[in-house]
Amino acid sequence: MKARLSNILLMLSLVGFAVNIGGTFYQMTVIIPEWSNELPLSVSRFFGDGRWAAAQFRFWMHPLTDSGVLFFLAGLIVSWRFPKRRDWMLLTLLILVPVFLSTMLWFVPHGVFPLMRDAGAGMTDSEITTRAESWIFWDKIRFAGILLAFGTALQALATAPLRIEKSAESKITRETNV
Repeated sequence: MKARLSNILLMLSLVGFAVNIGGTFYQMTVIIPEWSNELPLSVSRFFGDGRWAAAQFRFWMHPLTDSGVLFFLAGLIVSWRFPKRRDWMLLTLLILVPVFLSTMLWFVPHGVFPLMRDAGAGMTDSEITTRAESWIFWDKIRFAGILLAFGTALQALATAPLRIEKSAESKITRETNV
């Protein structure tokens, strides 16, 4: 039963990660070129009326967007007794922690708020350009981390849940209700 629950939680986390990846890919290929095509003026033109910042907030704060993390953490707890799967999930977590920390500590306060929510208000043209170019560059690195985490989570799902049974023979068994 735990193996089945582990599979379900891992699959749900992958769906949540896929939504995040799709949104990020759309943002990188369609939206960012729109607001960064003529820096610094394009920032104030694109974000000036506040509608786009509100739309971004609705997408990125939607429960489905972040549900992958919650399902993943629950899956890690349920999968703890399956060492091979647990190792892949711990690797995924090791990748996700800096991605989420960088999002909360740098991307949101140094990019989303001043550039997108505030449309560069109070910043010089040089500051807007430098900040936007930096944000765009580091967002690509963050996206690579998200893709890598998705791949390791997918590998965790592909790894059959094996349970180590403590016995005199110390045998390894596969749960049959996968």
